Amino acid sequence: MLISQKHKKMKNFKLCVSLSESNFSRCYAYAKQAEMAELRLDLIHFKEDELKIIFSLPIPVIATCRAGKFEDKERIKCLKQAIRYGAKYVDVEIDAPESLQKELLSFAGENNCKTIISYHNFEETPPLSQIEEIIDSAEKLSPWKIKIATFANSRQDMATILSLYAKHRDLIAFCMGEQGMISRLTSLFLGAEFAYVSPDKNHFTAPGQPDIETMKKWIEIFKGTSNNVQ
Repeated sequence: MLISQKHKKMKNFKLCVSLSESNFSRCYAYAKQAEMAELRLDLIHFKEDELKIIFSLPIPVIATCRAGKFEDKERIKCLKQAIRYGAKYVDVEIDAPESLQKELLSFAGENNCKTIISYHNFEETPPLSQIEEIIDSAEKLSPWKIKIATFANSRQDMATILSLYAKHRDLIAFCMGEQGMISRLTSLFLGAEFAYVSPDKNHFTAPGQPDIETMKKWIEIFKGTSNNVQ
């Protein structure tokens, strides 16, 4: 019975292909075959007409522009442009300046674009109490989803992140790094609506991110194991 209930949670999940391919033709080919995609605007260099084509695809596309490459004004400009072109979701970091958050969340709301408030830690997994505080802060912004991605240095780190699903809904939480890879599959098992994957083995956007074919194989193995248990 327990396996059957868990399968119900997995029925509607999607694999979100995170795209950083700088060649438009290849990027478009990856996106066209996907059921959901994330376009990393900070890592690609496309013309306006090319961006319009990507965001006009009949699949949900997340617009993401991480800090580092662009100043905040340029990031706002890029993300607003993506929303105008048809992005279904926009990713805004929890630690982004309040002014950036307010402007993007307001613009997204006016243009039928849902928001993902994200937290990333590429070095460690903070204590559970600290992560709960981050989620509380994110919930105040009323996002569609809250994304929590931390680096796993131990199995306990992965257990800490996966324990969040027992308390929170509308969550996409997983661990990065080799020790956290399986959490990307397990998150679907616990109720996440989608998991981030790379289009192939050479174009990942985060440590420990599996390519889409590998993730599909994991899912089939899991389903087969669960059926045998039943």
